[in-house]
Amino acid sequence: MSLRRVLLSMHLYVGVAAALFLIVLGVTGSILAVQPELERWLQPSLWRVHARGTRLSEQSLARLARAGVGRDSASAFAEIRFAGPDAAQVFVFADGVRVFVDPYSGEIRGTRQGATTLERALLEVRKLHVYLSADMKGQWTVDIATVSLLLLTLTGIALWWKAKIARLDWAGSWRRINFDAHRVIGIYAATFLMLLAVSGCFIAFEPLLQFVTRSHPAVVPPLPHSTVTTERAAVVRPTIDQLLAAADRALPGETTNQFVFSGSPRSSVRVVKSGSRGYGRSTVYLDQYSGVVLRADDFDSAARAERAHAINLALHTGTIAGLPGQLIMAVSSAGLVLLAISGIVHWSRKLARQPRRKSEPALGGAFGVGRARQTSA
Repeated sequence: MSLRRVLLSMHLYVGVAAALFLIVLGVTGSILAVQPELERWLQPSLWRVHARGTRLSEQSLARLARAGVGRDSASAFAEIRFAGPDAAQVFVFADGVRVFVDPYSGEIRGTRQGATTLERALLEVRKLHVYLSADMKGQWTVDIATVSLLLLTLTGIALWWKAKIARLDWAGSWRRINFDAHRVIGIYAATFLMLLAVSGCFIAFEPLLQFVTRSHPAVVPPLPHSTVTTERAAVVRPTIDQLLAAADRALPGETTNQFVFSGSPRSSVRVVKSGSRGYGRSTVYLDQYSGVVLRADDFDSAARAERAHAINLALHTGTIAGLPGQLIMAVSSAGLVLLAISGIVHWSRKLARQPRRKSEPALGGAFGVGRARQTSA
């Protein structure tokens, strides 16, 4: 059997076995690639604001958020979420109520309690993508499907190389158009499908990523705590703005994504930032009583394993290149769905057309083996 025949058999068998799972991964992956933007696109009245002038202070916004839902000054926040200069800030109370505030005008854009229908739907999409909503068995199935995608991409490139078809001939039959579309979509999407497959394998098999990057699992240090004294109980605590300013001084040039309030008298305040390149996670821990920086975990100087994990995830989702990268990965995931469907259509029609003897398997006819035997007979 020639090498091409081996590759063709491998491409067929693996493709047929993994097609359904790849369709699920492609559909869910295309949605998750643009998930953060999807919520804003579908709920513009809640999220979209016009960047203008100077942002109000966080203390003022917090006061307006409390007043917007009839809460007094003693009502505790759990966190503040920052979504960019053209998006509303989200103040989250300790009981889970969320208030969306325009940071420029102070207008209350809306309130939410509990997960919305869209958020619940996106959560189910994520479960399907990660483990097919089936716990460990589903997770292993996803991992195997990811390895299958890598194998299909490699064999697909090898099989394409002989014909090198790079455009569709619309004058042919629909079967021919379908087959050519399978090859054209495959070769144009091959680079990104390879990226999805390799990064997906590294996500599925984290020790493999650590082996390639020659790193070791990061050791997570204990959380720092605020110092509680009798004298501090009467001291006026630093404002949200002062704490954010201290975090900016500790890690300048990094975008703030989240402000997490202290949950107990001893806990610290956390300011979560993205790395200087726009991906990864940095965290500044501050004393809630004095505003002193207790620790600054900068992503750019984090352990190699942590940086490798974050970079690999950013490659998989496309966030490493911002919104354009996310859109590319969304389109590539959609292309995976088209490849799976067009491949099944082509091979099912080919199997149905091939005449074969009762003693010959259907697959032989699919590759022309049965026809050759009949001719020689």
